[in-house]
Parts: sequence; structure tokens; C-alpha cells
Amino acid sequence: EDYPDAKIRTVLLDPARGMIPVTRVKEFILRMAMAKFNYIHFHATENEGYVIKFDCFPQLKGPENQQYTKEEIRDLIDFADDLGIEFIPEVGFPAHAQHMVQAIPETRCQTVDGLPSPFVMCAGSEKTYDVLEKLYTETAELFYKSKYIHVGTDELLLADIPDLFWFPTWHKCSLCKAMCEREGIDSNSVTDVFYYMLRRIYKVVSKLGRRVIMWNENIDISKTPELPRDILIHFWRIAMNEDRGPVEGCTFQRFL
Repeated sequence: EDYPDAKIRTVLLDPARGMIPVTRVKEFILRMAMAKFNYIHFHATENEGYVIKFDCFPQLKGPENQQYTKEEIRDLIDFADDLGIEFIPEVGFPAHAQHMVQAIPETRCQTVDGLPSPFVMCAGSEKTYDVLEKLYTETAELFYKSKYIHVGTDELLLADIPDLFWFPTWHKCSLCKAMCEREGIDSNSVTDVFYYMLRRIYKVVSKLGRRVIMWNENIDISKTPELPRDILIHFWRIAMNEDRGPVEGCTFQRFL
């Protein structure tokens, strides 16, 4: 007899940084089934592009201008389903958004001092939420057999990269400052602004009947965050810098 220790046993594929041919993805899925994995985490959006052809925003292109058609995605979903494997699509926000802010400039911060971040979406622009809602709606329709949608949320503060150009520019953005004043949020707190965005996206994904999955490291684990408790969290790293959450006491046990 054998049985798994974990309910979710997954492999992450990252075609958004470079297309993986459909035949190769099927080979991965077949090998996963032989090893008794039951989920495939499909990293579909990145700085390099959006690997799925979204009807709502055709200006979002894939890496090296390559994308999967919806027919190919459905074929992969059915192929995996026959082997007991469910897709978890990842459409990430607010960072890793270089392609997004270039293709849809209304999602970029409107800074009053210096250049806007080329890496992080604007938290104050309603266009950001309109775009994300449409993308998640189309994602839910396409991945019709999936219980989850992964919303990314990782590497918002790249403190291990010395170029500050990659940080959010929410504190310098007129739209973000107006939103913070309206919502009673400290515009200088990246964490508080991020939580605001996350709560809004959580409502969108939940309305679609999907459970939210996210990466952990932008949650400040030194305090009890005001976030929904049914979010499934991927714990992938602890803080390494003062700007990436609490350094002291930053452990998996504290997070639990």
C-alpha cells in the first residue's frame, strides 16, 4: 500500500518565460501522473509576456510573440484531467508586470516625482482592477475544471536588486495617493497598499467561484494581517532584507 503525505502535490511549469511546446507539456503531465502528482501549477504571466491568448486584451502578447491558443489549453486540461491532474492557472499581480504596464499604460503609476515603476502595477488606477477582473474572468472560463486561481503577489519589493527602479512607485503616484486618502491608507506603506489590492482581487476571484492561492513573502508575519483566512498560501521564502518583511522572528512556524 502507498498513500501521499500531501493533498496537493504539484509541479510548476513556467512557459511565460519561454514557450514550452504542447507535446512537451503533455510529456511533463504524463511523468507527473506516473509520480502521482495531482496538480500542475501553470505560470501564465510574466515580465516577458502573457502565454495565454486573452480575448479581452489582445495587446497582451506572449514571450517572443508566442502564445497557446484556447483550443490548445483545453486540450491540455482534458489530457491532464484524464490522468487525475488539475491545472492551477497563475495570472500574477501586482509585480512581474513589465509587459502589462507596457501593453496597457493605464495600469502604470502616474508619478509626480521620477519615473514610474516598470515592474509593478498601479494600485490607484481603476483600470488596473478592470483589467485584472476581465483577465481572471476569462481565466476562470478557460480553466473550467480548476478550483483554484493563483494570483501571484511575489517579489513586490526586490530589495536584493540594488536598482530602486524595480520598487513600487505607489508613494509617488497621484492616483495611488488619491486612493490612499480616500481609503484611509498610509501611502508610504507598501504592505498596507498591497493588502488593499489583494482584498479587491480576492473578491473578484471568489465571485468567480475559485479559491485564491498566493505567494507569501509580502505578508508581514510579525503582525496578524487583515486578510481573508481561506486564501491558500504558498510559503516559498522568508525575509532577507528589512524591506521584505520582518527579519527577526520570520519563520514558517510564526507564519502558521
